[in-house]
Amino acid sequence: MNTEQDFRIFTDLWRLYRKYAALPDNYSDQDGWAALINDINVIDRRYSGSLLARKMLLMIADVLEEKSKSARQKDGNTVRTGGCI
Repeated sequence: MNTEQDFRIFTDLWRLYRKYAALPDNYSDQDGWAALINDINVIDRRYSGSLLARKMLLMIADVLEEKSKSARQKDGNTVRTGGCI
């Protein structure tokens, strides 16, 4: 176990989550989702081979997608999201 790398992973994941969770409308359109997916892929490549990073990135993407769906249901809007990783 590499504690220093794990710390960097958690820090990057927190920054990613904070960036997109604070502003649900930030990723409610195709360009916003493309930016999120790009950021996820950058982190995934940075920690290639890390199962921790991969699983947590997938979990964060899922949580953000659910938040986006909830926000869209309230507004009556729908958006097709793209895949990542």
